[in-house]
Amino acid sequence: MGSEIMKVLNMVQENKITAEEGATLIEAIKQGNESAEVVSDEIKENLVRTFDSDDAVQKIPGEKMLKIKVHSSDGEKVKITLPLKFIVGMINATGKMPTFNSNIKGFDSDELMNSILTAADSGMEGKILDVETDSGDQIKIVID
Repeated sequence: MGSEIMKVLNMVQENKITAEEGATLIEAIKQGNESAEVVSDEIKENLVRTFDSDDAVQKIPGEKMLKIKVHSSDGEKVKITLPLKFIVGMINATGKMPTFNSNIKGFDSDELMNSILTAADSGMEGKILDVETDSGDQIKIVID
C-alpha cells in the first residue's frame, strides 16, 4: 500500500495528475479498493495532459481518450486529455468522478458520469457534452 501511495504522490509532484485526483486515489487505496491499483497503473502509463496547446497528443493504438476543452470568456483555455480507462477506473473506485465546480444551468455531474460510463461500455465515440454559457464560457467533452 505504501508504494502505491508514493507512486500517486510522485505523479502529483510531476504534474501528471492533479492534487484532487491524487487525493481520491490515495483515499481509494487506503480503503483497500483493488480498482485503485489498476487506476494507478493506468495513470502512470497513459496519462497525457495538455494546456492551452493545439499540439497533437500521442495516443496508444486502440486506447480511447476523454478530451475536455474549456474556453472561458476571459480568454483562458484549458485542454485535458485522459485515457477513458482512467476515468472509468476512477468512477468504479470511488463512485464519483473528478468534476469542476460548475454554475451552468442544467448541468448534472451524475448525468455526465453516467453518459461517460455508457459510452465506455458501448464503445461509443464523439461528443458527450457541448455547452456554452450566457457569459460565453465553452465546455466540450469528447471521446475519441
